[in-house]
Amino acid sequence: MRTLVDTQSYYWNLCDPDTLSAAATEALKSRSRIKILSVASFWEMAIKCALGKLTLPKRIELLWQEAEAAGIAVLPIRPGHLTGNHCPIWVLGES
Repeated sequence: MRTLVDTQSYYWNLCDPDTLSAAATEALKSRSRIKILSVASFWEMAIKCALGKLTLPKRIELLWQEAEAAGIAVLPIRPGHLTGNHCPIWVLGES
């Protein structure tokens, strides 16, 4: 089973794990799940840190390395993700 980890869940897991539900904690700890985190999550956290809206326990590049070392796949963003079937309809301007 694959689990897409969102930015907030990843952050809470790092900084305030008691905030996560038992199911979320289990999903993040499970060795049988493939965990995926978008590079956009690291980008989002870096921007919020630069704006003073977020504090991280370590530098963003170390968090990225630790995520990969923990078996979390970092999903890239490629130009093709912004077109066609990969892009949400609202981004393409369709209703």
